[in-house]
Amino acid sequence: LLLNRNECNQVTVMSERVQRSVAATSTGEATPRSREKLIAGSIGGLITAFVITPFDVVKIRLQAQRNPFKPGQQFIYHDGILDHLCTCVGNHCPKNTSCKINIRKLVWYSRPSQFNGTADAFRKIVRNEGFTSLWSGLYPTIIISLPTVALYYTVYEVVRDALGFQTRPDSVLIPAVSAASARTLASSLFCPVEVLRTKMQSERLPASRLYSCVAEHVRLNGLSSLFLGLKASLLRDVPFSIIYWMLTEKTRAYLHRKYSLSNSSVATNVAAASFAGLCAASVTLPFDVVKTQTQMQLGAKNFSGTKAVPVSEALFNIWLKDGTRGLFAGFTPRLMRVVPACAIMLTSYEVGKSILAQ
Repeated sequence: LLLNRNECNQVTVMSERVQRSVAATSTGEATPRSREKLIAGSIGGLITAFVITPFDVVKIRLQAQRNPFKPGQQFIYHDGILDHLCTCVGNHCPKNTSCKINIRKLVWYSRPSQFNGTADAFRKIVRNEGFTSLWSGLYPTIIISLPTVALYYTVYEVVRDALGFQTRPDSVLIPAVSAASARTLASSLFCPVEVLRTKMQSERLPASRLYSCVAEHVRLNGLSSLFLGLKASLLRDVPFSIIYWMLTEKTRAYLHRKYSLSNSSVATNVAAASFAGLCAASVTLPFDVVKTQTQMQLGAKNFSGTKAVPVSEALFNIWLKDGTRGLFAGFTPRLMRVVPACAIMLTSYEVGKSILAQ
């Protein structure tokens, strides 16, 4: 009997599902649940922070050595997952004081140093301050970054699978929509937390004052002030996520067809994430420059009684002042940070998810 077009399509879809089910069974891969995805995301974020944070700590120490931070001055701290605005609350070693004795009592970014480059900074920090000093400042930020990245990865996969990506692996739209949804949700939920963390750190408020800090901030500045800077973040992070996941899925599919590599293999994820991260970071760099400037401007006013400059206006101002070169400032350092972080995060997540699903 001849089958009509609709029946042929149904047979094709059912055939693809059976093939995928057989392939998953033959490779021993199990389907992870949302809880396992959240745990895998947290583990991946922790590993990424552990590897990437020391490089940012050294970078900040080298910056502080050239131009010592003043109390109240703000700087960007990257924990391998997110950018965090931090406020200098300490100063350098007082005069007539033995810094060798009191160096551990000083705030980490204000400790005296005589570094001759990155390698020398790593060596002297470990020798003079201890190995754990390479992760200075991580604790206050990681408690925000880990839930954010875990939610982001989990929501991406839940939305992607709900849209039928398993039966339409060549779709470009599905990864794009899933990435935009996941990034928007994760950034929107944790933006107020980051604003309050920055405010409490700059004012040196204890954790017990959290409720009163929230109430006073909302009373004086309105509820919308908790989301200041969110637009600039989304205009950088959503396009980055869309490009990143579109290229990641395409690269993984290509490597599977070409070399029969599974999505959970280390080689697949390192290659896919590195390539996708490189492309996404390059394209969205102008928005990263604007996001950093917006973050610094809002932080300087303690997120109070101020509105962020529109992104289009900020881009235009940068272009007028420094030209195209200004829009792509920090190109090499951003790639050196983003590409390894993407590779480590995706690989750790996929491997962890695969192990937890067994």
